[in-house]
Amino acid sequence: KQDIIQLFDNAKTVVPFQAGSYPVIFAPSEVSYLLAPFLASLNGKAVARDISPWKDKLGEQLLDPRITLVDDGTLPYAASSQPFDREGVPTRRNVLIDQGIAKQLLLDLQFARALGLESTGNGTLAGPSPHHVCLDPGSHSLADMQRQIQRGLIIFGTMGAWANNPYSGNVSGTISLGLLIEKGEVVGRVKDCMFSINSFKHFKDHLIAISRETKDEGSATLPYVALDEVVISTT
Repeated sequence: KQDIIQLFDNAKTVVPFQAGSYPVIFAPSEVSYLLAPFLASLNGKAVARDISPWKDKLGEQLLDPRITLVDDGTLPYAASSQPFDREGVPTRRNVLIDQGIAKQLLLDLQFARALGLESTGNGTLAGPSPHHVCLDPGSHSLADMQRQIQRGLIIFGTMGAWANNPYSGNVSGTISLGLLIEKGEVVGRVKDCMFSINSFKHFKDHLIAISRETKDEGSATLPYVALDEVVISTT
């Protein structure tokens, strides 16, 4: 409750803001959009159809070593957990990215057969799909991450944030709730702004920190993520 009250108070004052490239902290609810290109690229359906940029790149260091991404259909009490997928294959914990290294594809029976592999228990009507995505937390507190920023944003809400073509890695969206940070302190809310990143590039070369705090976002458990060189445009 106190977090919500604090967020409301911080958003009362609208402050001027100029377009440019800034360090940005993304709240867990927004991190899910940034991870979409990775999940799309590790989907066995995309690999079998030769449209994934990560085809034939399993075992390669593609992202910052602090990035470990897991899909788990066996988490106790999680709404997305189930003993079997729709094809009767037992669900399991799949480490998709291990310390920045691409390790595992999401597979159902059809595309596992096409690739000469085994199903990972991710079969759905639409093809392979994750159950519950978890990005490993980091060692920094959110407060520490905020104090490190001289001038930047923390984004709690967006509208239309999506990867138009997830295989390109480009993700952008209108910022519905973004707070300006100056010298480590929140000074007010920005309006009429959009963000733009390339997940492949930013999670490899521009990762500042990952929070140790995480939040359950329904089908994902995610931390706060701070990225540098995020393009912010204004209207």
